[in-house]
This record gives sequence, structure tokens and C-alpha cells, in this order.
Amino acid sequence: VDYLDLDAILPAVSHGIDTPTLDLSPRWHATIDCDIQQMHYRRFRGKNIRTQLRISPQKLVLEQCHLGIAGGKASLSGYLHPSGDHYDTHMTTKLRGVDIQQLLYMCENFYQHFLTDEHLHGKLLADGYLDLPLSRQGQVDWKAAQGEVDIKLHDGVLQQFPPIQRLAKYIPREALAQVRFSALRNRIKIKHGVIHIPPMEVHSSITRMLLSGTHALDGRINYRFEVPLAGLNKGVSKQHPEAVAEDVLDDINVFLRLQGTTDQYQVTYDTRALKKSLQQKLKKHGRVIKQILRGEYQQKKKVQELISDEYLDFD
Repeated sequence: VDYLDLDAILPAVSHGIDTPTLDLSPRWHATIDCDIQQMHYRRFRGKNIRTQLRISPQKLVLEQCHLGIAGGKASLSGYLHPSGDHYDTHMTTKLRGVDIQQLLYMCENFYQHFLTDEHLHGKLLADGYLDLPLSRQGQVDWKAAQGEVDIKLHDGVLQQFPPIQRLAKYIPREALAQVRFSALRNRIKIKHGVIHIPPMEVHSSITRMLLSGTHALDGRINYRFEVPLAGLNKGVSKQHPEAVAEDVLDDINVFLRLQGTTDQYQVTYDTRALKKSLQQKLKKHGRVIKQILRGEYQQKKKVQELISDEYLDFD
């Protein structure tokens, strides 16, 4: 097929209108080999789509679907089969060199407004799977979602992201307008409808942050930020002793939390995490702090490497 317009085949589903029931007859048997040059559905654009679709007794199987999407390539496999009053679905995917801004736009930001194509840029590589219960009417039970994905985002930019802007009280605003990261790697897990994000470093031109947290698919969020004291706004950090040397400040962090829902959230100090960290740092820097108080501390001198023209000749 040269061109497939799914908008002309599948009727648009509007909210408030009853959707048809999804049923797979036990008498259905089919194997469909697909070779589609261009496919269009709503915002979605795919090209060079090659796959095999098999229908066996009450089971729909998608075999190794390969396609070009959002400037990169994708591979998909999965199945759908009945389980009681719903369907179990399983999908594995691989993405290579996909423009994440285009992907978010084509997928209509996955029907959420928190992190959209206006905020995130970069080239995405991902490997993962997702299990979702699906009702007979095609409705997803997000609270039962399970999955895991390894992501790598190259040349990424987080631009004018409202939750990050809320940190402007603590971090220089210019560092938050465009948070850039040359390479971001993480393994994200989804359990019972909650996305778990392990700690990962995010760098900007002014400061760095350690980010972790959870994001429930129903909108509840709980993010943690760990920011070096030396990277805080002057107004926030001036309360700390100016006598403390830079090499000590670099090892002391301030902890912040962003909690609430995607519609209403606030940023606060994470005093428990800060207290625990300070206890550890004080043990580590106890001797240095005593030297500072006595006026005996000398900051470590950096060894300057001689350039080739400065080498001494002993001939």
C-alpha cells in the first residue's frame, strides 16, 4: 500500500459518546502481511511500515513491526487477548534516533498536559515493555499499568518547564530557562500505575541537579531535587558562612521537593533529607570546618600543568 489514511477508515471517538465493544470471535483466523509506504492517523505520521498481524482464537498478535517515525526508527511487538471481563495487552518497543519533540506532538502528548512537545527536545533511544489491562470498550486501566524502559536522551533540552521554573527561588532563573544535558540515561519503572524515576544527574550551564521521584498516571507527583549549595541563588546561599571554602561548598547539597498534582503543586525544603546529608557531610568535613574556625584552613591549590613550550631543558 502506498498510502493509508486511517482517519478515513476509523471514526473519530468523542468523549461522551458510547464506543463500540471490542470483541475477538473464537472463529476468527487470519494472517495479514503489511507493507505500507505512508500511514496517517490524526497527528501520527509513519512510513515504510512492515509487519505481520495474526488473529488466532481470541488473540491478536503484532509481529515485529518496523517503521520510520519522528525522524528515527521504531520496532514494536505485542499481543492482546481476553482475560475475564477485560483484555490483557503486552507491548515491547525499541526506538532509535527519534526526535522526542515530534514524537510527543504526533502522540498528542499521550493525552496529558504536564510535559509536552513545547518543553522537551532531543534524540531518544529507548528499549522497554508495557503491560496494560484494556476494557471491552477500549478503555485503559492506568492504575494497573506495569512496565520498564531504558532511555537515553542525547542533546536534550528542557525548555520553560513550569515545575522547574518553580525552583527559581533557589536556583538562578537563567539556569532553569533551558536545562541542557548532552546525555541523559535512566531506567524507568512503572508499577501499579506509578512511574518511578531513579536518581539521575541533570546539568545546565550554571548548575547541576540530582533528580528523582514518582509520577502517578492519575496526576499525583512527588519529585526530589538535590542542588549543590554553591549553585544556589546568592539570596539563598548568603546565610551560610562566607569563610567556607569552595571545595567544601561543592560537596554540600540542598534538598527540595516538588509535590502535589500536575495541576497544583508546590516546592518546599526536604528537611529530613537535608538533615541526614548534613550529618554525613559534617563527619566527612569535621576536620576541615575546625581548621576554618581556627583560621588555619588553606584551600587546596590546583596543580597547573606545564604546556609543551614551558618544559625545562636540562641539556
